Amino acid sequence: EDLYVRPAKALQAAKRTDDLLDLLTLRVRDYPQPQIWRNTLYILLQQVGGDKDMNLDILRLMRATGAMTDRGEYLEYAALATEAGFPGEVVAVINEGLAKNVFPKTDARFGPLLASQTDRANADRSALIADAGKPVTAANAKAARGTADALVGIGEYAKAIPIYEAVAATDPVAQYRLGVAQALAGQPDAAAASFAKVQGNRARLAKLWTIRAQAKTAPAAPAATPAT
Repeated sequence: EDLYVRPAKALQAAKRTDDLLDLLTLRVRDYPQPQIWRNTLYILLQQVGGDKDMNLDILRLMRATGAMTDRGEYLEYAALATEAGFPGEVVAVINEGLAKNVFPKTDARFGPLLASQTDRANADRSALIADAGKPVTAANAKAARGTADALVGIGEYAKAIPIYEAVAATDPVAQYRLGVAQALAGQPDAAAASFAKVQGNRARLAKLWTIRAQAKTAPAAPAATPAT
């Protein structure tokens, strides 16, 4: 693993970020431990800057790989998901942080947010399930993707997949999130096939998600010493 760390530090010092991320992608493939994922995704977060939608997708992968450990990350995730209108996902993220003792139930920021978003999530759930059964047309493609996104946020991956499939051909974000839903549903081969079609600014994330999906079925990697 040190054979990755040394050149990675040199690339970072030279500000060759794209080359650095290419190398870190190989590193996390060979050593898919949470800390290795965290180092890689933290650099990717810095690269995308103020793109809130991309930041949320990166944090989703960070959460899926067990790499979220900091209160600030949970707070940013919850804030972005709240702003995007996914109360069920906000509730799930906050409850995960509480279960991991990242912050206490008495936290002044998370407590009120959890209360307000829980009410909204409960009110939205039945409507989401009903919307999942409606046919998807070109006229409602954007709304359909939003429904699928919300379904993934509450763990209803199987219901989200056919919605994404219906709009993926014309919606690059839906193509990417189709792969995410398939990966989370335990369909690594289908996820890899979907991620292979992703182009644009989520192509790197698609490669990383492919690694995450395949790592779930691969033998455990040997322990590695995290880089700073």
